[in-house]
Amino acid sequence: MRNVYAYRVVRGELRFENTEDEEKVLRLMETWRKAINDVQHREWNMGALPKLLQRTAKEFVEQQRKSMEAKRIKGEPVLHEWTAQLYPQYVRFIDEDFRHVALTTLELGKPVVAEFRCKRWQLLREALNSPTREGCRTRHVLEVCKPKLTWHQKGKPYLIYAVRRLVEIPTLEDLKSLDEFIFLSVDINTSDVAVGVFNYPEMRQLIFHRFSWNYGELEHAQRIIDHAKSIHGNKPETAKTWKTWLTRRRHAIAHEAVSKIMETAKRYGAKVVVTERLSNNFRYNRSREVNDRISRWMRRRIVKCMENKAAWNGIPVIFVNSYRNSKTCRCGNRMVFARPRKNYHLMICKRCGFTDDRDHIAVHNVALKFNDRLTAPDQRPLPG
Repeated sequence: MRNVYAYRVVRGELRFENTEDEEKVLRLMETWRKAINDVQHREWNMGALPKLLQRTAKEFVEQQRKSMEAKRIKGEPVLHEWTAQLYPQYVRFIDEDFRHVALTTLELGKPVVAEFRCKRWQLLREALNSPTREGCRTRHVLEVCKPKLTWHQKGKPYLIYAVRRLVEIPTLEDLKSLDEFIFLSVDINTSDVAVGVFNYPEMRQLIFHRFSWNYGELEHAQRIIDHAKSIHGNKPETAKTWKTWLTRRRHAIAHEAVSKIMETAKRYGAKVVVTERLSNNFRYNRSREVNDRISRWMRRRIVKCMENKAAWNGIPVIFVNSYRNSKTCRCGNRMVFARPRKNYHLMICKRCGFTDDRDHIAVHNVALKFNDRLTAPDQRPLPG
């Protein structure tokens, strides 16, 4: 077993009792943005901010500077224009139901009370009521990180908490010690995600799912962005609006697909999720449509989201080789598309005549490669 941290985000809307408190918060956020993101004067002038908020900003700037130096990134750190880092002791809940928040970083001795509207307040309650760590790992379950006060584009403040959980993830050696278990084989494509449920060691497929989304709307939005850039230049309002919509839509698609994968894993009690390890070395010499789909492929976003949500549930994500998973027949021969090519997913083997869906073939080959990793002997040298 190895210990990893998994994260969940608790995001709630702040509704103030009167408009004066809300305007006070928005004015502070505007002052924050001007003081920190001053591109012309890189002096990090904090004089316009409260002292408690100055200390928070300076620590954040210093942390970002050290991180950039470690990664050898040139330039100066700049905070996001509508995000402020707050201390947990200056943002507290004043009731047991976690419905009202007191923001004490705005003015000393004059806290502003706002209604906290959140869908995951139960998760936040578990995190805030969990015992502290204090060197004892077994007592620590959930942990609340520093909150963020976010100024939305429409001028609405939001309070964001990052909840961190320490979980134990089984390794490949732990899985080898099990006699039998259920695992998921996942194949991520440009327009869908194929999921197969297998049992080990019989390697029998229990069920197969395909979660697809409307890729045409993403292509349509990208065409509008390209057209607006060609007409209006580098700062078009139309392209900015559609680009924001396109980014949010991709995030929503990734989270929706991963949520369905995790629902399938929980339903069948899967111990591990297996997927392909792809590199960025693709051959852009097929067609313009295929090249555009590969360049706009959101596989990395889906994989990161899947690793995080799987770790939260104590399920590891193991990667296998991606070489010809959707083109290799069960006899070992390379498969080709069926003729006439009416169905893009249908593949056929010219040696044995086997015909099947390419996503079904890829899921099965990913599961076989994971089986090879489990049954492979240990290559480490013996002691002595």
